Amino acid sequence: MLAFMGLGGQELVLLLLFFIPVNIITILPIWKIFQKSGQNPWLSLIVLLPGLGVLIALYVAAFSKWQLEKR
Repeated sequence: MLAFMGLGGQELVLLLLFFIPVNIITILPIWKIFQKSGQNPWLSLIVLLPGLGVLIALYVAAFSKWQLEKR
């Protein structure tokens, strides 16, 4: 698919250098949301799905039953 888009070599490296930090910045807050709601924080890796990953993760967080932690 990347070859179809004309990406390869240096362009691919630059693309990855852009998307890796963006994905990390997106995964960390959703990880904490799932962790604090009592759900499995590994669900935050849904964000890595292209396109609708963030929307799916937020949908799961919004409409699932939260088990609030007691302090």
